[in-house]
Amino acid sequence: MLDYYLTCSRLLVLQYLPLVLKYEIKHNVDYLLNPSQEEMETKNFDHLPEEATGDSVFLNFIASVKGMRKKVEKMGSESSSLSKNINAIRRISYITELDYKFCAAVSCQGYPTQEGSPIYNTFLGYFELFFDKTDVIEDTKLYL
Repeated sequence: MLDYYLTCSRLLVLQYLPLVLKYEIKHNVDYLLNPSQEEMETKNFDHLPEEATGDSVFLNFIASVKGMRKKVEKMGSESSSLSKNINAIRRISYITELDYKFCAAVSCQGYPTQEGSPIYNTFLGYFELFFDKTDVIEDTKLYL
């Protein structure tokens, strides 16, 4: 499933937005398209109208990726397998976010990558959540 999200991320950021919609990713795109909690809960990969702008397409994608991190209450005896699935989905969400931010950084001069930047904070969040659950170095070495 991760491969599908990474492919979608790269196609969107590197090809569809710049070539089809003529959308220029700017260095402050993370601050301009920072979806609120409400937007993250309502947006998903629903059909977008043909006249959708680059901002709305990108915002929908970002909110969809971040929306995969919703808090889910544990349920009874199935909580162990449910937790495993929830963590796998959250992991995919973080890696996909790192991927689209990496693609934006590569294609946009001046994209912030220093300490405190959105991509840096995503790395921190990923490391804090998954350092003891998966090989975080292997997962992120492409983006370092």
